[in-house]
Formats: sequence, C-alpha cells, structure tokens
Amino acid sequence: MKMRMSFSGLMLIGFLAVQGALGGVARAEVVATYGEGWAEVNDGLKTLHLKGSEREMGRQYGYFVADEIENMLNVLRETGIKQEPKVRFIPAWAFRGIRRLLGRVWWTTFPKNVKDHLEGIIEGGKLREKPVKVTKGDLGFINGLIDIAAIFRAGADSIESQVPGNPSPSTIERAASAKLLQIMGLGGITVNCDSFAAWGSRTVDGKTFQTRNVDVPTGQGLETHPLIVIYKPEGKIPFVTAAVSGLVGLFTGMNAEGVAMGQVWAFSKKIGLQTPWQLQMRDVMMHARTGLEARDRMLGFKKLAYGSNFVLAGSGPADGYVIEGNSEHMAWFGANDPRESELKVNGESVNIPLNEAVFRADVAFDLKVRSQQTAGKGPNGDPREAGSYKKRYKGQSDIILEYEAQGTKIGKVEAERISRDTAMRGGSLQVAVYANTDRDMWVAYSRMNADGTVTQAYEREYQHVPFSRYLLDQRPADTRYEVRILREGRAIESGRWVAGYDELMHEVQQAKGRASQGDLIEVLGEAGERLEVFGS
Repeated sequence: MKMRMSFSGLMLIGFLAVQGALGGVARAEVVATYGEGWAEVNDGLKTLHLKGSEREMGRQYGYFVADEIENMLNVLRETGIKQEPKVRFIPAWAFRGIRRLLGRVWWTTFPKNVKDHLEGIIEGGKLREKPVKVTKGDLGFINGLIDIAAIFRAGADSIESQVPGNPSPSTIERAASAKLLQIMGLGGITVNCDSFAAWGSRTVDGKTFQTRNVDVPTGQGLETHPLIVIYKPEGKIPFVTAAVSGLVGLFTGMNAEGVAMGQVWAFSKKIGLQTPWQLQMRDVMMHARTGLEARDRMLGFKKLAYGSNFVLAGSGPADGYVIEGNSEHMAWFGANDPRESELKVNGESVNIPLNEAVFRADVAFDLKVRSQQTAGKGPNGDPREAGSYKKRYKGQSDIILEYEAQGTKIGKVEAERISRDTAMRGGSLQVAVYANTDRDMWVAYSRMNADGTVTQAYEREYQHVPFSRYLLDQRPADTRYEVRILREGRAIESGRWVAGYDELMHEVQQAKGRASQGDLIEVLGEAGERLEVFGS
C-alpha cells in the first residue's frame, strides 16, 4: 500500500516534533579496500569504487565513509544552530529523533534496491575498526534532504493544492515551514540551477558536451564532505555520481553509455511525497543506453515530488532532451522543439530556439506545467523578467550563439566557460562539465576556508573525474594492464602484463586459479593506478 500524505501533514509532523523538543594520468592514493571496492583520494577529493549487489556496494560505502555521513549530519545540526540559535537548547537525542522521524517518512518512498543499498551502508558502518552507527532514519533524511528542503520551501505557498477545499496557507503555516527548515539546517537551501547539452555542428568533432550547475547558497556545510562514487552494479550499467557523503542518488553524473543529466528546481504549486528525483535518476542511469531511453524511463515515473526541469543527453548526436514536470504531470522537448514556442506573452513566444542543443533554467515551456508553476514569474507573469531567465536560460543561449557567430566549436573549455558564466556568484555549490561521448567529467565544489570565507565552485579548478579510465571494456585494444594477486593487501607474485580487454579477462581468470580464498585480483594501469579489483 502506498503512503500518501499532504504537505500540511508533513509540516505538522516536523514542526510539532520540534516544538515538543525544544558540512596526464593522475595517480590517486588508495586509502581503503573492502571486498571488490576501494576508496582513493586524488588532490583532496575522495572517490569510492563500489562493485557488486546493492547490499555489497552499500557495505563498501558504509565501511569507507560512515564516519563522514555521521559528520555531515552533525554539520547540519551546527548549521541549524546558526540559523536558529534556540536549536542549541534541544537535547542531541531529541534533535536526532526529529531528524530520524522525517527520514523515516522519506524512507517509505525509496525503492527496494535503494533500501537494500542503504541497509548495506548501516552494516558497513558497523564493520569499521571504530564502528559507526547510522540508522534508516539518518539515511532517509540525508537522501531526502534536497526534497525536504524543496517541498517545505515550495509547499508553504501550495498547501491548498494538496487538499481540495483547503484554504491558502496562513502566516503561521508559512512561518512554521521556514522555521523547521532552519532548525534542521536546511533553511538556506534554495536552488537556482541550469544545464545545457550540445552536439553535431556546434561541437568539437561533433561530440556531445553538457553542463550541470548546482547553485545553492554556500557555507552551510554541504560542501564539507564532497564525494565521487563510481558504481558498478551487478548486471546493470556502471555510473558515476558527484554528490556528498551519504547521498546515494544520481545528484550529478553520467553512466558508462555516456548518458548524463542536469536538474533545475522549477517550483510548482503541485507537490507531493514521492521518490526523490535523485533516486529516480539513479534508476535511469542503471538502465538507459541512450538519451532517448533515459527520457522514456524518466517519463515512466509519471510524476515528481515537486517542480523540476531536467536536461538529458546521450553520447551520440541528436540525442538530447528536456523533461519538465511536477507531482501531477510530466512533458518532454527535443532540440529546437516547435512546441516551446507555444508559451507566449502578449502573443509573443518567449523561447529561444537553438538547433543541436537543449538547455534549461527554471522556466517550464509546457503549457500545463507552466500553468502550475511559481518559478520564473509563473504562472501568469512574463518569464523574461525573471532573473533566472535572464542570467541562466538566456545566459546559456547567448554564449552558445556567440560561439556560433564566431565559428567556435564547443568542447570542454567552451562548455566550462558557459558553466562559469551562468553560475550564481554568491551561491555556486557545485559545477560540472560532461564529455558524454568520451565518458569523462570535470567537477568543482565550493570550499569553506579557514578564515570563514567561501570560495565558490565556479571560481575553482574543474577537477577531472576520469570515468572512462575505469570502463575497461571500452578502452583501446592496445591498452596495457598489470594483473596482481593481493593477499592481506600485499602482492604475492610479480605482476603479469597483458594488452587489451580480452587478454586481461583471460589473465584475471588465470590469476583466480592461482589465488587462495580471500585473495584479491588487482588490475593496474601503466602508471600504476588501480583500475579494478576482482574477488578470488
């Protein structure tokens, strides 16, 4: 039986609980191994390599970073104290209870495979040398926090949409919603994101390039535990996600087929308790081999928790799409889609048509979605007067058209410039550039400095995440690998060199025959970097 709850009900649970109770090839350093997974650090950015069933990957995740998940939750409490000083008078046990209550509500929306993954994290935390206890409520909260912030922020203006005949929200209800977000450390989370994808005659060698900007007010602690995770799920498509510790959905990332995503908060009157879009997108990445398949799989969910726009693109040409939606309706568009011109103000279309590109900020162009939208001067205002339209929708198209006029092809450098220029100056939490065709990604997070200042993500170097390096079956046939048997972390024989994927897998099987139970088969690249681990 599906659980249904109005926004008023969710707000009441949280607020009453609070009232009652009154953060060339670069060789990465491998820092931990568990099962067939490992954790490494490259220039300060931690990457997890997870492999196996959902439960197995979850155990690896928890073993590697359960302490960071615990720290992230503590950072949010400290942020709550800054936003609402009275939080310091709430006992820690009571605060955890409030957080876990909200988390258990969101847990009910998670699909079974995600619950298995999160239960694995709980188990993995207990296996650490110094065990760390995280609960379903904790993980439900951290994987629902983006939606909790979005729904409570948008919902105070939309309570009447949840229950027919319910009056508009009172001042008390609005204040209660804002207060709850402050107490939980989420009061500053407002999102002004954007994304574009381009291909064909617009790009270098006709390849697909894409961006993803996450514009969230910085300095609240979300940037304290950035985390890259490369997933190799059993029987599914591998994917990489750039998020924060504990958030297991596809926040920013792409899969091994070159399908990548961007998401934008596009607030609507229509909200509801649904599976968070990050977990929906996680499912998409594990199954979609093209942008078209990604579009159709995402549309198959039929509804979103709140108003959002998505940009999806595959590795090939003419494979980019936009999805717009809310808790009642979803729609899609392709490049230079004539249906976008149906949104008009005083008889004039407000879209900016572009061939071989798709792009979005807050404004929705589907007439039904727009009629329910509160973002971008919606539903009845002129979206062209909105800052999101000027800075991020038109801002992206202006630079794309500038490159077109100059005859400049868009590659990584040009895509990065668009990302930097359209990122919010005072609230750039994360920026990313995808090379969809080449299966590579560059990402930067904002950073909290020792003197209390914040360096915005767009001001930092976009760090290379060489996803393609770990997709061994896609690498050139002459790529050389070293295969070693590890016992208790040490090589027990000289490495054997092979060339190409077929020879590699043959040698891995041979090594398994020589290995003992509990040994690991390690695959290294020519620079000595770890590329893969197999159990014996």
